Amino acid sequence: CCAAWVGAQSSTPKYQRFPYFWPHCPDGFDITTQEECSKAIATLGITSTDSWTGERDTMPRFCSLQKDTDDTIFNTDSTGVKRRYDLAPVCKWTGEDAPPDFFRASREDVTDWRGEEHTITVKPEEWEYFLAFQEDRKNGFSCPCNPSLECNEIKAPGEHWHPPNPEKATFDCKLWIAAWLHAEDQSIQGYFSHTSKDGFSARLRCLAVGAVETGEHQAGRHTTGPGALSGLQSSRGHCNSMFTPTFLGFAAAHGARRNDPRGDGDIWTVLYNGGGSSISDSESCIPAGYTATGERKNSSLSLAPSGSPSLDLSTDSP
Repeated sequence: CCAAWVGAQSSTPKYQRFPYFWPHCPDGFDITTQEECSKAIATLGITSTDSWTGERDTMPRFCSLQKDTDDTIFNTDSTGVKRRYDLAPVCKWTGEDAPPDFFRASREDVTDWRGEEHTITVKPEEWEYFLAFQEDRKNGFSCPCNPSLECNEIKAPGEHWHPPNPEKATFDCKLWIAAWLHAEDQSIQGYFSHTSKDGFSARLRCLAVGAVETGEHQAGRHTTGPGALSGLQSSRGHCNSMFTPTFLGFAAAHGARRNDPRGDGDIWTVLYNGGGSSISDSESCIPAGYTATGERKNSSLSLAPSGSPSLDLSTDSP
């Protein structure tokens, strides 16, 4: 990312910063003292107002710069190789420029890519996923047995039966925003991961938009909602976990890449939470004619061919 020269006549940088969420300096290019770490960060043109020194195996080893605060972080654990979304290793010059910082596509860019109307109201295929999920939850469903969990084999050998659950899940519009931002970011940047390119987990991505998350599933290659759901249900881990009774808040989003030199692509991000107070908006994104639990509204005022209004009392509830 960034390089620092020492001395006015020097043509070779002495230090460089690697991207945030990079695991550690390349072997042989670590800055191994706190004093040199502070000097290196200063030569990068960064005024560090605070510092931390300690031993952690959950962060990059030795010298790092903290995002936003510009604090100097020095980890004395020489085995530290864990990525942190907020830490960028600062290293001795390796002879080559460091890669550019990882990023997530901005909300503005994602909106342009997805279409503004699909950032306001749930896409038809996303709603179809939700309706299919609600139906399977209501009727009960058999999933492939997971060896690490109990398998009752009530309906068939090798399958775990999840009995009908009368409590409907509620579509969470805040959770949906986090879902489509991540699904489309993956489509734009061409990757597939629960962790965004800049190191944000599902929990952090949801917190950024004011949503609560307790689980995430992802699927690829499917263009339809029921197809994506069936794909996840073929996986014993995904299938059994989606029927967790406490998953009462829900959102599904479809990231699509079309007419692109890289070829078409489809990514689904599905998020869950406990419902209730975890949901702050279950209205703003819901398709017209539906409730947040996927039921059709039972009556509507329609206009008869003669021009006189008539009340349609048909019931479309599943």
